[in-house]
Amino acid sequence: MAHQYAQIAFTPSVRQVQNEQNSRSGYASMDNGEDYNFMLSQEESNFIQQRDSFYMASVSETDWPYVQHRGGPKGFLKIIDAQTLGFSDYSGNRQYISTGNFRTNDKVSLILMDYANRRRLKILGHISQVAADDWNTQVALEDDHYRARVERAFVIKITAFDWNCPQHITSRYSEDQLASLISPLQEEIKSLKEKLNQQSTTVSVDSDTNTLSDSKAEAKNEVRGEVKYEVKGESKDKHKDENISDDKFSLKITGIRQLTKDIRAYQLSNSTGEPLPAITAGAHLQVPVTINDSLSTHLKNKQGNQKTVWRSYSILNAQSDHNSPNAYYEIAVKRIDEGKGGSIALHQQYQLGLSLQCKPPQNFFALNESEKEAHTVLIAAGIGITPIIPMALTLLEKAQPFELHFAARSKSEMIYVDELSELLGNRLHLYPSNTGKKLSIDSLLSTQISRPTNSQMPPTQYYFCGPNEMLNDFVKGAKAAAIADEQIHYEQFAASPNSSAQAVQLTLTKSNKTIAVASDQSLLDALLDEGVEVPHSCKSGRCKSCVVQVSSDAEIAHLDSCLSETERASGKMCLCVSRPQSSGLYIEL
Repeated sequence: MAHQYAQIAFTPSVRQVQNEQNSRSGYASMDNGEDYNFMLSQEESNFIQQRDSFYMASVSETDWPYVQHRGGPKGFLKIIDAQTLGFSDYSGNRQYISTGNFRTNDKVSLILMDYANRRRLKILGHISQVAADDWNTQVALEDDHYRARVERAFVIKITAFDWNCPQHITSRYSEDQLASLISPLQEEIKSLKEKLNQQSTTVSVDSDTNTLSDSKAEAKNEVRGEVKYEVKGESKDKHKDENISDDKFSLKITGIRQLTKDIRAYQLSNSTGEPLPAITAGAHLQVPVTINDSLSTHLKNKQGNQKTVWRSYSILNAQSDHNSPNAYYEIAVKRIDEGKGGSIALHQQYQLGLSLQCKPPQNFFALNESEKEAHTVLIAAGIGITPIIPMALTLLEKAQPFELHFAARSKSEMIYVDELSELLGNRLHLYPSNTGKKLSIDSLLSTQISRPTNSQMPPTQYYFCGPNEMLNDFVKGAKAAAIADEQIHYEQFAASPNSSAQAVQLTLTKSNKTIAVASDQSLLDALLDEGVEVPHSCKSGRCKSCVVQVSSDAEIAHLDSCLSETERASGKMCLCVSRPQSSGLYIEL
């Protein structure tokens, strides 16, 4: 049975255009299989109950469509059952165009918008006005606490619905939503003022001007779209640190969306208003975050108990055309309460209008452009979907064969899952483990290598991003399946040491220093904390910046994705993610 929405909306002329634009294959799966998009699930019900307005289209006797806005209190569009909606029609203008149109044509189309999270739900159905003497239905659709006169009520029988992708939806926020975003910042300001008052009686705080002053320095903190401070008459950006290189560029936060309870998306635009440099799928952006010593015991600078550190996040909206500039970059950040404090600080500090001095994008996880005809298998787990999404969209736009396997604890934790489902169709395979459907890396790889292939086709390419445990399974499974190294591509985020990691003593042979590395520290972090200058960038084993020479007979657990087997055998290792399998290691530094 075909998807009911596709049956109605995908007319022959629409399908012809889809074929011309090479998008037809993405919707082919909607023509087969079980149709369920006429019965509201809990997801649609929750979405509808949070809306306080919608757009409604009707058709007149002249065949002209008419679109009208309907508003009321949150949840005024009520769910009667899984196939029926109803709402009270409040007194407004006196044209009655929609009401009149419905008397001759009961077809109706609704669009429900969630601007803050850039989501929209489209509903098709048949509408009827509630009879004047049907008091039970009319009363059930009223809102007792909303002061507006009800003129009539309508009931809609749902024929089909579909979710739409977020492209070109500008984030907009209600007063309540803005308050929830600004409230943490206000609380932080309040807390800082209280701490300053406690630290010294010589410090005075003017609550009207947000001015801090004492006998040695005057500081002024202003919020006017950008967050800056001034010390001794010298202006510096809040996120500027003395170790930031000159290749930084200025971005401003122009949008924030809450994707899940602990994942937040940030839209970053050029502070000048100009388009941003073009980037390709797999690219990441390094952004600055100020971390307090209370959040990370390993971070301290000369000026006190906080330090600006760099965090790398994949850019979600890469362009398939290398020459097309980006209007903005979008990143998604998961708050990890048991982490090193970076994600917590970022969620607290990053607010609308904040200016950031970022490092230009880099790409150490790019699609293999030389294998354009190869079948591609994309595998992601949790927040690891972020570099994989632009890869899938690039392959889709170029009409190249691929499939995406996406695993998470539950569907509610799968970011952008609705948009991916709509765009990718049967190319997308979901594994929400709470339903008992878990992704087996070994089974997936076995299925792939047993798949019939054309000898003239290039070998399948595999891309993975996810937790270290799954990454290890992926690498081991690929080797066991005799998949060549050049077919395997993977990325991990800045890695925390394995829970079984042990403390290590580093001996620096050139500088004659000995440094102790805690079991919960990376080798790179330990060196940086001791003031040893080590080149570094991604901190996730991708860029080779922190590669050092160790003894060739040292046993190293290599977790990077950039060194070849030959380089590893010669004694090369990445300090950011790899670790010796003994308690001591000699490094040429």
